[in-house]
Amino acid sequence: MNYFEVGKINPELAGPERIQFDITGSGAVLLVRFNKVYSSDVAAFKSGRIEIKMALMKNIIFMLFRFGDLPWMDAPYTAHLSPYLSIPDIQDGCGIAVTVILCDIEGRVFEIKLMSFSNDFSKALEKAIIQQLNTEFNYREYNENIANIYSAYTTKNLVGMSSYRMKISN
Repeated sequence: MNYFEVGKINPELAGPERIQFDITGSGAVLLVRFNKVYSSDVAAFKSGRIEIKMALMKNIIFMLFRFGDLPWMDAPYTAHLSPYLSIPDIQDGCGIAVTVILCDIEGRVFEIKLMSFSNDFSKALEKAIIQQLNTEFNYREYNENIANIYSAYTTKNLVGMSSYRMKISN
């Protein structure tokens, strides 16, 4: 079991700057790893204002997140590459739990947030995952599709093309 604590360095989280989304047996995990984390980044994550969107292109799920006033972030996702994938059984009125971890490239944790996708958003994500898993997967084609999508569209374009959306605000 992984244990993360704000203010501590966790080598398992270290690596290059990236936004990574995954689904595990205990819900979803969003890892936001910045080269350098500023106090304004932490404040945006703590603000409680979160927008989440999902765009589907070429059998890739693009998870799009915006925390506070930060720019939109995107994370391409395919269930085929989830080592601990467990499709949750989404009951009416419930949503997928999401753990958000903000860290730097050294693995220093600045913020951990637990939130939940809405019921509708969770069901849409579940449907997209099942559709992915019912399609043959080719790693080379997946990477080519991501490269082609990123060469044709910005994150802002993907936000505009999203099919599903939700907001959280305190």
